[in-house]
Amino acid sequence: MNIHVPSTYEVYRGWQSIQGTGLEIGSTLLVGAVLVLACGTVLFLLPTFIACRRRVHNAAVVAVVNCTLGMTGIG
Repeated sequence: MNIHVPSTYEVYRGWQSIQGTGLEIGSTLLVGAVLVLACGTVLFLLPTFIACRRRVHNAAVVAVVNCTLGMTGIG
């Protein structure tokens, strides 16, 4: 009976071929996090952008209210 017990190196190489080097996974997560953060920032500041685009007289007030009270839901 011939039983092959893999060495530590063979196990590591097999695991690495399944998991990759980790760089692909980490860079994908980083790019995804940056995209989510950028989209969230644009959505959060959307009322300010609309006020500036429509040339509202008190656009600065809209920006201040948006930035200070926007996260609470009151704004």
